[in-house]
Amino acid sequence: MLPIKHKAQIIRTAPQELTLKIARQTACGTCPAAGLCGMKEDKEQIFSIAVPDSGNYRIGDSVMVELNPHLGWLAVLFCYGLPLFLTLFTLFICDCFGKNEIFSGITAIIILIPYFFLLFLGKKYFKKKFTFIVTEK
Repeated sequence: MLPIKHKAQIIRTAPQELTLKIARQTACGTCPAAGLCGMKEDKEQIFSIAVPDSGNYRIGDSVMVELNPHLGWLAVLFCYGLPLFLTLFTLFICDCFGKNEIFSGITAIIILIPYFFLLFLGKKYFKKKFTFIVTEK
């Protein structure tokens, strides 16, 4: 699989961190990952990434940001797939035990609170796992 690439502009540098701005491109309509990356909803997206050599970059430089497509699918799994499975599983279990539909629905929604809290607690793990490659243009 080809890496997911976006052209970005550096808007801030910090020790071992770059803050980048990615502008929406019209080519996103033909990108095979356009439905997954979320870039087509916003006109521009600002985010920070960890880099070991942030001193080599200056504000205003154009860079290319790459992400392994495998990591994109992993993000979709954690953000959409597992919560959907957890919700449906909770609805099924509540239905098997004869609970009413309102109780089942509320329980299925409430069960997502600890799931997303655990994702929040694992923020450092995901920051290490989802590494971006920054190359100069």
